[in-house]
Amino acid sequence: MSKLSAWLQASRLPSQTYIFFPLLLGAGLFHWRSGLPIQPGHLLLAQLYGLFLQLYIVYANDYADAPSDGANTTYTPFSGGSRVIPQGKLSLGALRNAALLMAAANLLLGLGLFFWARRPLALPLILVSLLLLWMYSFPPFKLSYRGGGELLQVLGVGVVLPLMGYSMQAGDWGGFPWTWMLFLLPMNIAAAFTTTIPDTPSDKTSGKKTVSVLLGAGVVQKLVVGFYAVGLAGFIAFSGLPAARTLKISALPFVCWILLLPFSCNAAPGTRNCLLFVTLAVAVQVLWTATTAIYLLF
Repeated sequence: MSKLSAWLQASRLPSQTYIFFPLLLGAGLFHWRSGLPIQPGHLLLAQLYGLFLQLYIVYANDYADAPSDGANTTYTPFSGGSRVIPQGKLSLGALRNAALLMAAANLLLGLGLFFWARRPLALPLILVSLLLLWMYSFPPFKLSYRGGGELLQVLGVGVVLPLMGYSMQAGDWGGFPWTWMLFLLPMNIAAAFTTTIPDTPSDKTSGKKTVSVLLGAGVVQKLVVGFYAVGLAGFIAFSGLPAARTLKISALPFVCWILLLPFSCNAAPGTRNCLLFVTLAVAVQVLWTATTAIYLLF
């Protein structure tokens, strides 16, 4: 039971929301644009890809970031890894092997989708998503340490996942509303910046050049607020949905955004205010993606 508990901790299943809802959003965009019903089987296969991908990400990041995670004293539920290695619950080798297993599972799924499910775009999208994590955490790129890791996260969550959800239904990208990138990208930039804030002290010590190390946590908090404002405004202006509906969808995310404002000037890493800021910032992204996807589907 202790080993099972350790693997559940390492799996960080709440972070699946970052994967599940963008894939669901892609399916919702297909339904909204085409008027055709969703294919449940393809929706489930897309989410299976998402599960394998999320587990690959958390296991691989725990393995790659073991030194900086071990020195991290300002971690939160949203950052700093799962803690299973610093706590001695799992070994580096076990996490490495688990990450490789999840990568292999996704490659096999991609081959099946390519050859048997008539979804030719699935395999290249799976390969890209695996490549992005490799470039994020591992040599020779290791961009989370050299600068640019947040861009990879934005490309993965803001571009690859919606396209995967959409193309699993449509079979291609025809009809995808590319204007949605005008607000999907700012929203995902804000989310990617958010999770760098709590780890600023340990990342600075370990030489990890995140945006919060390069600019300072206080500056990044203000950028998070600004990018979310741009994203929410862009959604209302450019989504093509009825204005009244966009306002309803944005209501809860907007409330969370408002609540962010008092903490954007006083949320040093390791403090209660920082935890509240990160929690509210994550809520903006997750609530917006979830409510938008559900509206488009139903």
